[in-house]
Amino acid sequence: MVNAERVCTALNTTTNSIRQAHVARKWVERTHGMEHGMEWIDLPNGGGCWYVNRGDTYDATLCKVSDSLGSFEWIEASWGGVYEDAQQKHFDETGEQSCCNCGVYAECEEHSGKNWHGWACEPCRTQEVK
Repeated sequence: MVNAERVCTALNTTTNSIRQAHVARKWVERTHGMEHGMEWIDLPNGGGCWYVNRGDTYDATLCKVSDSLGSFEWIEASWGGVYEDAQQKHFDETGEQSCCNCGVYAECEEHSGKNWHGWACEPCRTQEVK
């Protein structure tokens, strides 16, 4: 069986996106027994992540991660991990965090570590009080 690193290397040298998706889905299906198609998430840096859905946010899978300029790299990771790493990097660079209610990025002074869950922006906190 071909390992994930070799598959990602091959995918990174192929420019045909349809072929990339087909190969990624087939590899995940053969190695993990199931896959639920390709899905997309937007990342805070303006890029995004295509990933083979395995049914759980933190299951290792193949991800095509892109930046805001459109360059990409295939990696083996969980899409949840990719997203959390992008959130942390965005916070480190800007001091902004995503609101758990509306998703808007705003400055977050009470941020501690990687505790992204439960933080609400000022408009949402004000609305909750009413």
